[in-house]
Amino acid sequence: MSTATRRMIGPKDHGKKMRFQTFIQQSFQDGWLYELARGVIDVTEVPGPKHGRVVDRLTTLFVLYRQAHPGLIQYRAGGAECRLRLPGMQSDRHPDQAVYLIPEPSGPEIWTRWRPDLVVEVVSRAGKK
Repeated sequence: MSTATRRMIGPKDHGKKMRFQTFIQQSFQDGWLYELARGVIDVTEVPGPKHGRVVDRLTTLFVLYRQAHPGLIQYRAGGAECRLRLPGMQSDRHPDQAVYLIPEPSGPEIWTRWRPDLVVEVVSRAGKK
């Protein structure tokens, strides 16, 4: 994609349709979270402390499990450390937690090819983040 067709995605783009390949090549306005859900741009605020406490507890449980079972979990990641790219579903997501049981493959476009074995998404009620 040329830089001429790249544009800045921001909160005003919430709910707009976009193709997967176009979405993954865009620039994004800081301060918001951006995902593509079945071809529709999903823009959300950064979750609040209540949400973060639940994610933190899950992280702790996965770390303790990995310590008790060495060699099983190859990689554990939070939303900023992984992507779940699903071109067939026109989706690009950042799960709250992802657990990978096999090592990462070599080569380009790792997030399109390396799929987690376990994905956790913490859902917060609107206004109760």
